[in-house]
This record gives sequence, C-alpha cells and structure tokens, in this order.
Amino acid sequence: MQHHSPAYYIISVILFVVPTCCGLVALGGAIVYANRARMASQPPPASPPPIITHPIVVPTPSPNAPTLQKLGEQGLNDFLLADPALIENPPQLEKQLKEYCDRYRRDSCYLFVWRNKADAALVLPMTDVQLNAQAAQYRRNKATGYDCFAMLKNGEMIKETVSAGCTPPTAIAPTIMPTATITPTRTVRSAPIPTRAATLTSAPIVMPTVKPSPMATLIIALPTASRASSGCCKHCGPNSQPCGDSCISRSYTCHKAAGCACP
Repeated sequence: MQHHSPAYYIISVILFVVPTCCGLVALGGAIVYANRARMASQPPPASPPPIITHPIVVPTPSPNAPTLQKLGEQGLNDFLLADPALIENPPQLEKQLKEYCDRYRRDSCYLFVWRNKADAALVLPMTDVQLNAQAAQYRRNKATGYDCFAMLKNGEMIKETVSAGCTPPTAIAPTIMPTATITPTRTVRSAPIPTRAATLTSAPIVMPTVKPSPMATLIIALPTASRASSGCCKHCGPNSQPCGDSCISRSYTCHKAAGCACP
C-alpha cells in the first residue's frame, strides 16, 4: 500500500472543493440572471386604482340663523323661545312651527312662543303676565282640520297675521225629515138590548184604539241641528276663547266640539 504525505491529501481536497464551489456559484448566478431576465420581459403589473374618499358634509345651522328653543312640555302643549329675528318674520316662524310638529309626528300640536325667557310659561295655566307676553301661537288638529297660526300682542291675536286655518269649517246642519201625524180614532160599541129573561147588565167600557196612519209605520229619527248653526249663545271675552257652548281661558286647550259659543 502506497503512503502519501499530508500535503498530497490537502491538495486533493482543494482541487475537489474549489471547482465544486465555483460551479455552485456560477449556477446560482445563472439562476439569478435568468429570473431577472424573465421579470424584465414581463409588463409591469397594473397599479390598483386610487381610492378617492369624499368627506361627509353634515349641514350645520349658521350661528346667526334664527331658531326655536324648547323650554318645557305639558301633554300636547309645548312652550318655546324664539329668536327676535324669527319673531319679526311671521311667515318663517309659521313654517318652523309646522316643521316642529312634523318632526315629532304630531297630529295634534299646541305651541306657545315667547321672545323673552323670563316671561315664558312652563306649565298651564298661565299667569296674566305670561299670557300678555306671548309673541305667537300655533295650534293644529288634523282630525278636525284646525290649523291656526297667529301673532299675539297683549294676549290678543293680531288680525293681519291670523292664518286662514283659524276659521273652523262650517258645519252643515242635518236634514230633518217630517214625521207622520198619528190621528187617533174611537170605536164605540153599542150595548146589547136586554131581553126579559136577561138580567140588567151595564155596558162594557171600551177604550179607544189608535190607528196609525200609513206614514207612521216607519219613523226615521235624525239628529237635530246643532245650536251652533242657529246663532251664538255666548260671547267670549278678550282673554277667553270659545269651547263648545261655553268659554274658557286662552291658556287652556279646548277638547270639545264646536258649539254655540263665539268670540
């Protein structure tokens, strides 16, 4: 067996390892070059479309815009404070009061408006000072068709600002059909003539019978005309309002049907 020196083995390892490493390096470089060439030959990927965001703009009322402020509530009655600029514009005030009722989806709505918070009422009944300090009021009842807006001064409606809906619809008086007259008739039966064998008897008492006329077989009862159509039975004062057949304070809400009371 031939023995070699250590240098021989070292040189053999170097001659084997170096070419192998060089080959691997060359192979890796070839792979990297091929990948770069392939990527260069392909078109660049399409960039995604840019995302355009639109800001959500929430309309905010102008700080100088006239507004309504709710001070209190009692049942269907709301007590409001209005800016002086809004009170000076009755058409705009009426529009905002109607929108206020629509916002809360109220078929019946009673709004009382003041220009000064110190003079405003928070509950009913009102004092004379609160009543005279009212700037406007709006009342609506969709069931009856009542829709009334008016500006107030010293507790009285300003005639020039009263809306057409303040006049309630004219009631149509029901037609009254004449009833048939019942003519009573009397039937008299003669007493039998007594014979000799018969004993003396008194004649029977016969009650008269009533025979209705043909028109009386069916009587149609219709409601009578309301007193409201025949005239005014009571006049209300300057600080009261009609309510049925009587008068109540303007600060109260009427829940009766139209009667004979009038302003």
